[in-house]
Amino acid sequence: MVVNSVILAIFLQLTYIVGQSPPNPNPDPDPNPDPNQQIPSNPHTHGHECDRTQSRFVKQIIDENILPRVKKYGYHLPEGCGLNSSRDIFSVQERKKRRERHNKWKCLECGKKFVSEKWIDLHLERKHSDLLLNSSSGLCLSDLCDMFNCETQERKEWHQQNCQLEELRDIRTFCLNVINSCFPPKQTQSYQLHDQFIQQICDKIKCDMYGQRLEIFPRSRDAGLNAAYYVLVTLIMCLVFVFYFVYFKTYGFFRVMPADL
Repeated sequence: MVVNSVILAIFLQLTYIVGQSPPNPNPDPDPNPDPNQQIPSNPHTHGHECDRTQSRFVKQIIDENILPRVKKYGYHLPEGCGLNSSRDIFSVQERKKRRERHNKWKCLECGKKFVSEKWIDLHLERKHSDLLLNSSSGLCLSDLCDMFNCETQERKEWHQQNCQLEELRDIRTFCLNVINSCFPPKQTQSYQLHDQFIQQICDKIKCDMYGQRLEIFPRSRDAGLNAAYYVLVTLIMCLVFVFYFVYFKTYGFFRVMPADL
């Protein structure tokens, strides 16, 4: 009887142990998150998920092509303007990232390091969601992706998106509303900017002669290439100057002339 009780006790203990989940050897799953762990959705995106990558791309477009002209005119964007990239809900989190090398990123909030921007983005989303701007002050810039034609521009493909006329009409109406709210056409300080951005953005939301959608701000994709080109040309000119300076300093100008002259 005693033996049976001991065997039963051992059996129950083993059953309990097997039924328990094994201990997690890595309490902090970064940068290899548990795929079964639910990531809390953003409460700041008016009922939908805000895409961080697209928001980052829209912010780049705004910062490179719109804000410099706004500053040039000495104009200040209204509080409710949807082009105010400083109100990007990810802006605080983005400032907490530092790229130390091409394959090394550091979180300035907690000091952890990651091998790619993708992993540090996931880390910020899971561990530092408190750094997101709240719904009253933050903007989801990815909502402007249709307006700026993000998919085509981000892939650096020109005229790769088929036109849907009815869809483009809705996008153009949305664009006009955004520009009108940011640059009121009847105000002295903003009417010029209003007309310029209507022409450069909203008027380009249409199909070309081949039935493809036009690209907005096409020069933005070549900014890095142009910068590299000018740096290379400047470097070559400096090398040529140094070469001739050393040559004439060493041999003199008249030594290279024929003796009978």
